Amino acid sequence: MHAHAEFTRQRLADLPNADVRRVDSQLLIEETGRTYRRPLYFLDAHGADNWPLERELAAIVRGVVLIHDFDVGHERFSFDTYNGIACGPQVLARMSAPPDTYSTPDPHASWPLPCLQTGRRSGVGIIAIDMDPGPLAGHPQLLTRHLTAGRVTNP
Repeated sequence: MHAHAEFTRQRLADLPNADVRRVDSQLLIEETGRTYRRPLYFLDAHGADNWPLERELAAIVRGVVLIHDFDVGHERFSFDTYNGIACGPQVLARMSAPPDTYSTPDPHASWPLPCLQTGRRSGVGIIAIDMDPGPLAGHPQLLTRHLTAGRVTNP
């Protein structure tokens, strides 16, 4: 097993609802969508010319999605770009059913736990697909951003 997956499996060993696997993302998304009513997806897609993020988002029917290396619009946080497309709101706008809102961590919020990222800090985008985004909008450490007709607006 990949070292990162094994590390995560050990950290979450006491949580019966945590399922850590290292498999093809498309297959895992399809299985997860059939198995759980409210799945949580953490998408961290990397690859030279093969960027599966758009395919992964298209495969998700329902759930809360965290997208790693996402453009949060703040200079302290980096993001990925593949084939000229930034991993950010532009990717969400390209979805067949783009969300009205998405959330990002507030870089100025008081966080209860220390940041474990060393070196480069990466942003995270959070969306709710076929679920109520209200709990995200009410979270004190998150910013709600609007995606209207493919146009991104900041809070």
